[in-house]
Amino acid sequence: MEQVYKIKNSLRIPMVIAIILSIPVFFDLFSKGIAREHIVIVSILVIVFIVFAFNNLLRKVCIFDDRVSIFSIAGKKVIPFNEITSLDGISLGRRQYISITHKKKTNLIPNSFSNFPKILISIKNIVPEDMIGQGLKDIESFPLSRTGDTIGAWITVIILAAILATRLGPF
Repeated sequence: MEQVYKIKNSLRIPMVIAIILSIPVFFDLFSKGIAREHIVIVSILVIVFIVFAFNNLLRKVCIFDDRVSIFSIAGKKVIPFNEITSLDGISLGRRQYISITHKKKTNLIPNSFSNFPKILISIKNIVPEDMIGQGLKDIESFPLSRTGDTIGAWITVIILAAILATRLGPF
């Protein structure tokens, strides 16, 4: 049985809007002319912004009967349950992560995914109890929601819309 989890819709919607608004903002910036030394920096920032936004939109976690798969722009990471050596949780402010260690590699699943507690329980139920760390138990008993990411994404949309309005408007 496959269970698929994606980034929360409350984050996906402003990211799509931000990508759409960023395209005319960056075209306007280049068409109005900027200093040559700034072109490289601005181009890198544009590319990084779009790549990170697309990565967040495409990221997903799939839990199968025998493995966890984490998809992103960088590719697919497959973690068979029988290769997991440790399952723990990390809390940093309002950010929480499921930490899966296997073959000396650690993968993190952030709480920006929809149904984060369900992801945690699904993985926890398959891994032996002696591999589960106290951090994961703490997160399970007190899961947090990352509202700051959603607010930050909407602030980005507002800033891009304001830039478009002032650059392209009749002001």
